[in-house]
Amino acid sequence: MNKLSNIFQPSLIIPKNAIIKNQDVTSKSQRLMLEQGLIRPAGNGTFYILPLLQRSVRKAIDLVDHFMQHHVEAEKLTLPILTSAELWQKSGRLETAGGELMSITDRHGKQQILGPTHEESITALLAAISPVSYRQFPLRLYQISSKFRDEMKPRFGLLRAKEFLMKDLYTFDVGLNEARRTYDQVNDAYRKLFDAVGVPFVK
Repeated sequence: MNKLSNIFQPSLIIPKNAIIKNQDVTSKSQRLMLEQGLIRPAGNGTFYILPLLQRSVRKAIDLVDHFMQHHVEAEKLTLPILTSAELWQKSGRLETAGGELMSITDRHGKQQILGPTHEESITALLAAISPVSYRQFPLRLYQISSKFRDEMKPRFGLLRAKEFLMKDLYTFDVGLNEARRTYDQVNDAYRKLFDAVGVPFVK
């Protein structure tokens, strides 16, 4: 554990009446995070997460893990950041979400999507290991990982960035009634999570 005085926290004080030529600073929260040495821009829509904010991110992840595992009985996994474009083509989302998708082409000429979300990937995983016994349901699987989207106009700091950290939960049930029970349980877990940290929310 580092002493607070030893933490790498390069502050960047911007005078209140200063005229900022760099219009990338588009929100008060972004300005404050820059001033306090929590983030630094790395490029258009990408940021360095500096040590003090990294501590907060770790604590937030621990809190999310607690509520997902103890209130939803969800299991944590890690899905690949790269997903085959063929899966996105199969789901129909390659066309509908195409403008925001970031992709690469590997040395074999295959297109890979840098995942903004992982419905295709988690479904492919379950399909590959089927049949899954009905006794294993409901399945509640989640991850916390880097996501990517080709934002046309990245703004508001970390809120609308090209690379961002996101928690996503995927649930599988044997029927509609069971799915509704899962939905209610997950809603209740999120309510408790937001209440615990004092964040107002609208469902």
